[in-house]
Amino acid sequence: MRFDAAIFDYDGVLVELDRRRAASLFQGRSPLSVSALHQRWEAFCADQPGERLVAGEMWRAFWAGLGPELRIREDALAEICAYDYLTLFRRYPDALDAFREARRLGLRIGVLSNSTLPRFESPSAPLPVTELADVVRVPARGSAVKPEPAAYLDVARLLGTSPDRCLFFDDEPSFVAAARAAGMRGFLVRRSAGAPPDDPAVVKDLSDLRALARG
Repeated sequence: MRFDAAIFDYDGVLVELDRRRAASLFQGRSPLSVSALHQRWEAFCADQPGERLVAGEMWRAFWAGLGPELRIREDALAEICAYDYLTLFRRYPDALDAFREARRLGLRIGVLSNSTLPRFESPSAPLPVTELADVVRVPARGSAVKPEPAAYLDVARLLGTSPDRCLFFDDEPSFVAAARAAGMRGFLVRRSAGAPPDDPAVVKDLSDLRALARG
C-alpha cells in the first residue's frame, strides 16, 4: 500500500526535555523537582490554545501563577521568567532527517501531540514544526486528544487522506494502539530501551522512514 502521510508525536519522538539544563536552571530557585515542574507545565498548557500563543508569553503566564504559589524569591522568579524556555528542549538527531525523508517520499507531514505547542517564532526552538509540518494538532478547548479516535481521524482528514494511508509514530503504547484501531500503521518509538529485533512495529528511532513506508 502506498502511504500519503507521516504523523509524529512531539515530545519523546521529535524532541526531548534536556533535564540537565533544566536542573541547572531550577536548582536553588524552585522547591519542585524538574519532573514535578514538567507535570505542572503540561497541566497548564492543556488549557491553552497553544499554537496561537507566543512561547515567551506562555512561559511568563505560567510562572506568574506558579511563582507566588511556591513562594519563589522575587529575584529568582525574574530570572526564570526571563529565560528562553525553548532551550530546555532539544531535538533528536534524526528528527529533521525524518521530515526531509518524508518529503522525498512525497508524504504530507502531521504532528499530533497532547503537549500544547506555542508558536515557534524563536530561533532557539528545537524544531520549528509549524514551518516544517503541513498539519499541527495540539490540545485546544473542546478538541479531541489522543487516544480518542476523533483525534486521529481529524488529523488524517486535515492531511487530505484516510487513516489507513497514514504512518503514525508515538512513544506511548496506548496512543499507538489507538492509532492502529483507527486504521493507521502505528509504530511505537522506544528510543531509550531500543526496539525488540523481532517486532517490526517497534522502532528505536526514525532513521529508516523509507523502509517503514515500504513495509
